[in-house]
Amino acid sequence: IANGDWSSDVCSSDLWIVLKEGTTEFVGYDYTEYEASILRYRQIKQKNQTLYQIVLDYTPFYAESGGQVGDTGVLVSEFETIEVVDTKKENNLPIHITKKLPEHPEAPMMACVDTDKRAACAANHSATHLLDAALREVLGEHIEQKGSL
Repeated sequence: IANGDWSSDVCSSDLWIVLKEGTTEFVGYDYTEYEASILRYRQIKQKNQTLYQIVLDYTPFYAESGGQVGDTGVLVSEFETIEVVDTKKENNLPIHITKKLPEHPEAPMMACVDTDKRAACAANHSATHLLDAALREVLGEHIEQKGSL
């Protein structure tokens, strides 16, 4: 979805269910696991698929930005483990995309980043910049690269 706009006409969304007021604090430069609570969530339908968007009070998940893909991982509570399949930015907030909503959304949980995937994506992103620099040096300044996919 272009520019992280998960509310565009490509998908339909319901209203946010607010559990707590607040904003998200990104802690992902220092932590890959962090205790978090859900601030709000909503169900969306996208390409014949039901997904959930979850906003946490604290998150170690890097949201897609600057051409680097968003983190994946899990949200773990005492009741269950929910897979985070992507992290996007919407209105400057990290949105955690899941295929399932926690049965107990009010329960505290650990937000855990898939560190192997993050390291691979970061390396790929850096390699893309190096390749772009080499291509511009050899072929000329007219060469452009966007994103690392």
